[in-house]
Amino acid sequence: MKNKVKQTYPFSREFIIGEIKRTTKGNDDSPLSEKEFSKVTGIPKHYWRGAYWVLWSELQKAAGLS
Repeated sequence: MKNKVKQTYPFSREFIIGEIKRTTKGNDDSPLSEKEFSKVTGIPKHYWRGAYWVLWSELQKAAGLS
């Protein structure tokens, strides 16, 4: 029987949600675009997309922004 290797990501779900809340608050309560978010936080899209959420709007909803 083969052991499954668990994929790990350098950014947790909670950390990413915290960063989207932080950047939204710092932007007059207006969420950044995906590109702006990645540029400001250093979190590339491939660390959240497919790992935790499929769509940017799902991430925003998880952060309580929709």
